Amino acid sequence: MNDIDFRVLLLVSAGCFLLGLAIDYFTGLHWLPAGLFVLSAVWFNGVVASIEDRQPGGWDHVGNDKPIPDAEFKKMLNMQKLCTLIIFVLAILSLAFTSN
Repeated sequence: MNDIDFRVLLLVSAGCFLLGLAIDYFTGLHWLPAGLFVLSAVWFNGVVASIEDRQPGGWDHVGNDKPIPDAEFKKMLNMQKLCTLIIFVLAILSLAFTSN
């Protein structure tokens, strides 16, 4: 947990919910599900970018000779996928409870 920059997490979350407020202003969708859908899209983009960066030629490619970093990467990727899924489910639930 020491290597997570929580300021960036809070800044991105605030930006997504501000975008949700803009969506709420211009459409009939409530700000909470709109913000959660935007946040889940950003997290999904992060999962895809992590997978692409780990491929040969990517930024985080370390080769196949180091199993420990691969195990840490798989653990991190599973955590990213789980968080993305939780945020998406929360977006669907909030849409169900805030719709008229």
